[in-house]
Amino acid sequence: MTETSLTVQVREALGKGAARRLRRSGLVPGVVYGTGPQAIHVAVPERELFRTLQIAGTHSLVDLHIAGGGNGGRHKVLIKEVQQDPVRDEFVHVDFHAVALDQEIQTTVPVALEGEDARADDGIVQLVLREIQISCLPTDIPEAITVDVSGLAVGDVVTVGQLTPPPGVAILTDPEETVVTVSAPRLAEEEPAGEEAGEADEGGGGEE
Repeated sequence: MTETSLTVQVREALGKGAARRLRRSGLVPGVVYGTGPQAIHVAVPERELFRTLQIAGTHSLVDLHIAGGGNGGRHKVLIKEVQQDPVRDEFVHVDFHAVALDQEIQTTVPVALEGEDARADDGIVQLVLREIQISCLPTDIPEAITVDVSGLAVGDVVTVGQLTPPPGVAILTDPEETVVTVSAPRLAEEEPAGEEAGEADEGGGGEE
């Protein structure tokens, strides 16, 4: 499991106007849930948030250092939601959720394929289900649930129930859901025989 650290600052000013001012200064408004009866409002450096998402994504633990105010301290968190402006491609808001390391949580992790280069046939491997819901301790969250497709042939299907999770991880997704399929490759459409024969007749005759 990948873990990274991120330092944020407690923010006192709330509201849309304050949020816009934060973004103009390179900070992203955020909220940390699960640390107590009240959520903590924070300001997150945009570049550091981007770096953290590149490393941890939304599936791995983050060591969050909250600086300033009476709610400062360190918390193990998951990034639960990131809002982005679809036009400007800028971060608008981020939600963190603090977790207790000794209590199991439910989260989702991506599905990763391995063994594609070792496959013997030319069937097309399609990843149907890209995320799996799991339950485990925060320290046991895997980076992904891996599916070995090296031995699959055309027509094979892998369901959730056939997956093998790492130790300490329970899969919660419906075991009947399809994860991977292997289909036959498309063959190039052949030209109708009549057209080929007609072209041969036109090109084969000499001048009269």
